[in-house]
Amino acid sequence: VMPNVISAGGYSGHGVMLSNFFGKLYAETVAGNRDRLKLIEDLKIPPFPGGRRFRTPLLFLALNWFALRDRI
Repeated sequence: VMPNVISAGGYSGHGVMLSNFFGKLYAETVAGNRDRLKLIEDLKIPPFPGGRRFRTPLLFLALNWFALRDRI
């Protein structure tokens, strides 16, 4: 992301708590306090298991698996 640009994504399926928390976090950042946002930025996010090659097929399988479980 470019300097002075804040981007917020959706938190579908992860509850309301995360959207409220990050909304407050981004509001603090816009107001000039980046302390808590810096903690989030410093988190190490592991790569997707299987790499780019298996990302799409595994995502397809996972989404269909959970859709099937929802119907049962």
